[in-house]
Amino acid sequence: MAQDSDNFFQEQKDWSKRKLSIIQLYLAGFTKILGSSTSQSCVYYVDGFAGKGVYDDGSKGSPVLAAEMSQTYRNQQKKYQLNCINIEADNVNFQNLENSTTQYRSVVENLNGTFSSHIPSILKSIGKCPAFFFIDPFGVTGTDWIDMTKIIHRAAPTDLWLRFDHKTVRRLSGFFESGSRGADSKVQRLLKLYGVQRADHLFQKLDGNTREERIENAVNYYLERLESELQSFKKFGYSAGIPIISLAGQNKYHLVFAASHPKAVILASETVYSVERNRPQEMQEYQQKKTGQLFLFSSEPSDEEISKFKAEELIQDIWRLCSGKQLDRLEIYMKLLNSDKKKWFGRFSGAHLNLALSIMESETNPRIVQRTGAKSQDKTTFKFK
Repeated sequence: MAQDSDNFFQEQKDWSKRKLSIIQLYLAGFTKILGSSTSQSCVYYVDGFAGKGVYDDGSKGSPVLAAEMSQTYRNQQKKYQLNCINIEADNVNFQNLENSTTQYRSVVENLNGTFSSHIPSILKSIGKCPAFFFIDPFGVTGTDWIDMTKIIHRAAPTDLWLRFDHKTVRRLSGFFESGSRGADSKVQRLLKLYGVQRADHLFQKLDGNTREERIENAVNYYLERLESELQSFKKFGYSAGIPIISLAGQNKYHLVFAASHPKAVILASETVYSVERNRPQEMQEYQQKKTGQLFLFSSEPSDEEISKFKAEELIQDIWRLCSGKQLDRLEIYMKLLNSDKKKWFGRFSGAHLNLALSIMESETNPRIVQRTGAKSQDKTTFKFK
C-alpha cells in the first residue's frame, strides 16, 4: 500500500477491503498448496509497498493480515512456514509498520526503502522457496519493468498480484504528443513501466477511439507483456486483470495476476469468483437470458437454479472448445480461462465446471462419451464426441 496524500490511510475503502480479501484468500491457498507439495517447506509473502500496516480507523492492512496468517500456521504447527517480508519507503509509514507488526517479529521482516532497491537482497534471502509477491503502489512509480523481470525470472514458483493504475497510465499517455515542458519525463515513466524503448510503438498500443477502449488497451498490453515474459522464461505463463469497482460503480484500478502454473491460475480465478461474485448481477443475467427480459418483481431464482444456468453457459463454450477431443479436466479448465479474451477468469467455480461436465455426460445424446476417473480430479480424462 502506498499513499498520494496524508489521508490515504485514514479509512479503508470498500474496494480496498475486497482487494485485500482476494490477496488474503489467495495467500492461504498458495501457502497450503506450495508448502505441502514442494521440497521447500518455507513459503514467502513479499509486500512491496506495505504502508502503515493498519489504517487510522483500525482496519488491518495486508502486512498485518499476512502476519496473522503466518503466526496462526506456526501456532497450529503446520509442516510449512509462511514468512513475511514488507517494504516501505516512507519513514513515518515505516515506523507505523514496525509498531503494527511488533508482536509478529518471529515471522515478519520489515525493510525501509524502495521496493526496487531491496529486490536483489530479497531474492537472495528467499532463495529457492516459493514466493507470492503483492505489489500495491499508488500510481506507477516504483514498478519499472526491469524489476518485474527480476521477479518473474526466479526459478522457484513465483506468483504475482499487482495493482495496475490505469488512471495514471492514461494521464501519462496524454504527454505523448503534447510537446509541453516535462512531457519527455512522463513518457519515459511509461516506457519504463511497460519495458519498451520506442514511444511511438507504445503510443500505438495504448491509443483507442474511446476512453474505455484506451483503458482496455493499457491493461491488456501490460498483461500481454507479463504473459510473454513468463512464457519466454518458463514453460507456461498466464496473466489476467480484473477491474476493482467501487460500490458507486467507479472503476478504481485493475488487480493484475500473473503466474507460471495452471493450478495457480485456477486458484486465482476461483479466489476472484468467491470474493467478487455479484449475485444480483447473476440473477439479472438469469432472468434476461431465461425470459428475454428483466422482471422487477419476479421470484428470485435459487442458488441451484443459478448454478445450473452458469453450468449451461459453460457447456456452450466447453463444446465449442473441446468437441472431438480427449482432454483432462485441467486442460478443459484452462481452455475456458484462455478463451474469448479470458472472459471466464473469475466468473465461475470448480463446482460449476463439475456440474457442466455431469450434464454433458448424462444427456440423452451424451457429448461426453468416456471418462477415466472422478469429475473433480485434474487428471481425469474426458472424451468428447
